[in-house]
Formats: sequence, C-alpha cells, structure tokens
Amino acid sequence: EMSKWTLTKLIVSGSLGVLTVVLTLPASALVAFTGIPLMGGFINLFIDRILDTLTALSVNKFGSVTLKRTILGIVAIPTLLLGPPGFVAKVIISASNGLIIDLIYLFVKSKKIAAILSNGIGAVAFAFTFVYLGRILKMPGIEETAEFFLNPLLLSVSFIGGCLSGYLGWLIFEKIKKTNIVRRIQR
Repeated sequence: EMSKWTLTKLIVSGSLGVLTVVLTLPASALVAFTGIPLMGGFINLFIDRILDTLTALSVNKFGSVTLKRTILGIVAIPTLLLGPPGFVAKVIISASNGLIIDLIYLFVKSKKIAAILSNGIGAVAFAFTFVYLGRILKMPGIEETAEFFLNPLLLSVSFIGGCLSGYLGWLIFEKIKKTNIVRRIQR
C-alpha cells in the first residue's frame, strides 16, 4: 500500500540522487584513463543500483526512482558520470531508466523480486538507451562504447550485476526498515 507524496519523500529521493553522484565520481575518473565513456559504470553499477533499490523501498512511492535518477542525471551533466561532461542526454537516459524501475515495482507484487529484476533490467536498458541516444546525438566515442557495451557477455554481466545489486539493496533495506529514519520517510 503506497502512501502519498510528502516533502520528506521528495527530499529523500532527490538527496539519494545527489548522494549517488558523490559516491560514484571516483570510479568515473577511470574514463579519463581508459577512454571508454562508461568504464566506471561497472564499478558504479553496484553503488547506483543499491541506492535505486533503497530509494524504491524506503520512499515506497511510484516515481521515487524516476525522481532520484532525474536529479542524478542533472547533477552528473558536468561530470564524467553517465557519459562525457556536457552530455545533456544523461538526464533523459537516467530518468527513463528510473521510470522502467518504478514500473517494475508497480507491477511486481514481491518487493524482493522487484528489487532484483528492476535493477537487472534497468542495467541492460541503460546500455541500450545510452548507445541509442549517443548515436542520435553523435556522441564522440559512441561506436567504441557500443561495441564494448552491447557485447552479449557484457550485457549478461550487467544484468547479473544489476540483479545482484538489487538483491544487496533489498538485504540492506530488510536490516534498516524498522529504524526510525525509514519509518519517518514512509509516513
């Protein structure tokens, strides 16, 4: 049963988007060394997806992950996160990914299964959306990225990594769901 949006829920969803940037920036510096736009993505997959799971489960509101990922996309524009600096499509890519995740939580009854599936599917969808928009917008290095990213082995690793992150996020939530802070968010 989902409760109504509150200021607390909006702040938590947005803040988790900002927190994602803070926690994932270090690994995104790998891009500078490898020249592959989403190299840091594999390390960050876990951090980002665990936070998506915690957003969905603690805020427990349709649209919370879309909001979290929209803020993430906006804050990430000047950074190496989610693609090259100045790549404004990051907002669309990230927000649409949040919407996919929110929809899975909406339709899958079990929160545990939703956490696992939404992050696996989200990780794969992210790769396709990124390459698709990157090609439309003629992003530098997109063909190298596409080759690297749409490789079936890598997509499988993304899916498994996403599912695993969702499961870890669910386990963390199970440990914190009775705490005062989570109860306050869910009011």
